[in-house]
Amino acid sequence: RLRSLGSAALDIVYVALGSALGFVDTRAKLRNVDVAAALSIAGSLGARAYLCDGVDALDLKLARLNRVDCLVVGYDEATAGTMLEAVRGSKSR
Repeated sequence: RLRSLGSAALDIVYVALGSALGFVDTRAKLRNVDVAAALSIAGSLGARAYLCDGVDALDLKLARLNRVDCLVVGYDEATAGTMLEAVRGSKSR
């Protein structure tokens, strides 16, 4: 089942708390400042987050406002990795 609460930050924190297995956003509408705090919380709780090019999203910089084209957050490394592979596979078609 897929569900979005309408807030990327809230969705990411729910993943970190184990209330959801993962979060994916491929709309290219998020900005780094929209998800920075949630990603920090997620990283502190052991969740993993990647940009779809494989870069660790927990290292997003805030010096400038940047668009986040594609973001994958998983409850753990295995979940995040599986989700990242699925997103990459769907984008290559």
